[in-house]
Amino acid sequence: MDGRNIFEATQLSTQDERMSAAPLPMDVSSLFASVLSALRSTAPPEQRDGIVFQAVMMLMADNWSAFDTARPPVQQYLQQVITGDITREAYVYSLSQTLVLCLSEDADVSLELVSVCREDADPLGMTADLCNRHFKNIVDGLLDFEATPEQPFSRAFRGAVIAFVGEWFDALIELFLYGEQALPGLLQHISQLAARTIAQRSPEHAGMAMMAAPMAMGFFQRLYREYKATQVAGAQ
Repeated sequence: MDGRNIFEATQLSTQDERMSAAPLPMDVSSLFASVLSALRSTAPPEQRDGIVFQAVMMLMADNWSAFDTARPPVQQYLQQVITGDITREAYVYSLSQTLVLCLSEDADVSLELVSVCREDADPLGMTADLCNRHFKNIVDGLLDFEATPEQPFSRAFRGAVIAFVGEWFDALIELFLYGEQALPGLLQHISQLAARTIAQRSPEHAGMAMMAAPMAMGFFQRLYREYKATQVAGAQ
């Protein structure tokens, strides 16, 4: 089965239900640290300092296998967080709001959105809605997907990310005054924001994050081209 279709979409509850859920312990730093630890544990001692850099370079080259290694600690983290009154929907809603808040509070991203979007556009509201839907899909896959040698988790995860990136970029382009030509500038600011955030949370990886930021722009543009090509092929 094609990895693009592995994570089935799940209907979200209403916004009121999500907002009435218990507050979430959004300790993203602990999650990030557990993923890095999982990657380092797979390498010989003499290679552990470079294993994260290697995983990032592999991803930029479209090799997603590091996510097969990273999945177990992410599963464990999610199982600890999503419990009791904290539902998957509530966790996803909180995660989406965290991302949108991060975008809205960054001066470069905010100014870029104001300059390239129509006056009546709400790019952050649109982003929150898309994140709610796609992040729920991804969280379900992280927790429930049954991987096989023929269909590893990394392939399904790649398909889910492409679906999110494709729909998000399509929706953004519809809000831009001059269409797709505004996308690279916005991606540059978002990539730089992501690099700064990683550097703050994990100073030892600051250099790698700053170096990877320009490559991330091309990486996401390639995913978007694949998404569009798949749409064209599906329409024929």
